[in-house]
Amino acid sequence: MHRPEASPRPTFRDERYRNMSSELQRHANIRHSETAESLIETVESISPYTGAKKANDIVKSDPNLRCLPIIDGSLLIGIISRMRMLETFSRRYSHPLHGKTYIVNFMNCHPIIVSHLEILHEISSKVTTNNSNDLNADFIITKNNHYCGVGKVGTLCNPPF
Repeated sequence: MHRPEASPRPTFRDERYRNMSSELQRHANIRHSETAESLIETVESISPYTGAKKANDIVKSDPNLRCLPIIDGSLLIGIISRMRMLETFSRRYSHPLHGKTYIVNFMNCHPIIVSHLEILHEISSKVTTNNSNDLNADFIITKNNHYCGVGKVGTLCNPPF
């Protein structure tokens, strides 16, 4: 048998916590399945200089696509929902009126944005307290303040555990 040491050696857990940022420490005991990271769906983003007609064509070509994040370089500008695009372009004379304008004219410039480490019940609170009337609106998930993907409210209600 060995004698106990005067000061115990740090365990792996202590080393890990010492090097973590405060946000990571707050979520260190949370399982991956309980964070936004488990909800990430990769959706290709578009530029704010994309024409509305091209964005509409992208949405129409993929029936599973519910939104398009709009990103300028590494800066998140907003999001446009499938419903908003189809609603805009289903009106009479909408193609000649809106076809040559930029997508930024139709986007939601205040989307719900969450960190990939954010806990699911915190996201749920953000979605339900959002002033928007659209409870089907997708939300943006970021990692280190850069676009990572989108999360769907429906998936948030039925997490993939």
